[in-house]
Order: sequence, then C-alpha cells, then structure tokens
Amino acid sequence: MDDEGIYQAELLDPSPPQFVNFLGIIDLGECTNTPTICGVNAICTLTEAGFICTCVPGYTGEPPTTACQDIDECEEDDDNNCHENAECTNVAGSFNCTCEEDYTGNGFSCILSDDDSGLEGWEIALIVIFLILALLCCYFLFCFLCLCWRKRWRNYYAEEKEKKYQEFRVQMDDGSYEEKKTIV
Repeated sequence: MDDEGIYQAELLDPSPPQFVNFLGIIDLGECTNTPTICGVNAICTLTEAGFICTCVPGYTGEPPTTACQDIDECEEDDDNNCHENAECTNVAGSFNCTCEEDYTGNGFSCILSDDDSGLEGWEIALIVIFLILALLCCYFLFCFLCLCWRKRWRNYYAEEKEKKYQEFRVQMDDGSYEEKKTIV
C-alpha cells in the first residue's frame, strides 16, 4: 500500500500499471493520469467497470461525448429561488439574486426600503408648521376663555359683596330650624 491508500495489484496485462484502491476498484489511471479526460466542468469517478464522467453542479451534458454546458438558472423561475422582487443574473455554474430598486435584502428575501416614506421634506415642514399654529391657537383660545371666566367670576363676587342680606331662622314643621337669606 502506498501513501495514498492505493494497493498495487498483480499486473493482469503488461500495458499500463493497474492499481486497486481501498474500495477494491481497479484503477487504470484514467482519472488520475488524465485529469481532463471528462472535459471542462466535469468530474471523473472510478467505477468497477472503469470510470464515469458527470458534470459539476450548475452544468449539464453527457461528458466526455458532449461537453458540459452552463445551465441558465434564470431562464426558468423554477431553477432559482430568487425573491419575486429580485433580479436573477446567470453566472458560470450558478446564479446571483439582487433585490430590485427600492428593495433591500440578499436577493432571496427582499423587503421594501424604509427610506421611501412618501413625504418630501417640504411636506414634512408644512405639517410641522401647521401643528405649531394649531397649538398656538389652542393656547390663545384657552387663555381667552380663562380671562373671560376670571372676569365673569370677579364681577359675580363683586356684585355679591355689594348685596345686603338679612339672615333669619325659620322653624320647620318637624321642629327643626333652617337658616334663610333675603336681599334687602
């Protein structure tokens, strides 16, 4: 056994040397001696019968007969999982998702951006001015009402002081007394 875990087998044929790997598969060296035997974007895998070629994920084809070609995941929505508000961009062997304008996220999850409140700066300033004016009106109205009530009560008490009252007690039917006032 060598350093790579491959056992040298008894030579069955004087042609290229044969090795048996740890799985017991005879390796004629197709995958190791000729790494490009399957072509670009393909993987060589040993089998008991020899080797097979398969395309790497994101590619399709029948290597080594047909070269592995990039799959356009963006062509069909079922081939990618981009968010409905994201744009799919095909790249070699894969795809990228990018959220559309006015949306934020990683492309697989996109939400509407918060910075589009719908109000312009001048509209916000107008609302603030309106609120300040409304508060001032309420304040002045409150002050006016307070002054009016204060003047009214002051006049009422002044009139009450000027009136002369005569106090007397009246005996009730049950024998109790009740105090009464009359203006003189």
